[in-house]
Amino acid sequence: MSVRDSVARHRIAMRQRGFRQMQMWVPDARTEEFKREAQRQAQAVAAADRAGDDQDFIEQISEDWPERTVASCGRYPAELTPRNHGRHSSSKMTCLPSQSR
Repeated sequence: MSVRDSVARHRIAMRQRGFRQMQMWVPDARTEEFKREAQRQAQAVAAADRAGDDQDFIEQISEDWPERTVASCGRYPAELTPRNHGRHSSSKMTCLPSQSR
């Protein structure tokens, strides 16, 4: 079997599994031009005095999620959650409604 046939079979199998082939061009992050532009943008963000406005916007559009215990979330025990950083704790964790039982 040729490489061409093998690739064609692989593409057919992937399509049958519900995947779609996609090709993208992205900036080459290894170039000096990219590094200069990234630095310029990082400095512009750091110099911008918008943090307060951004946070106000986030708070206006955000909803309060009810606190739920680990047991009601059906997730990992409290001592394994990132919130507790591996320490044993009986604290509550927040979970999304779709995660509740």
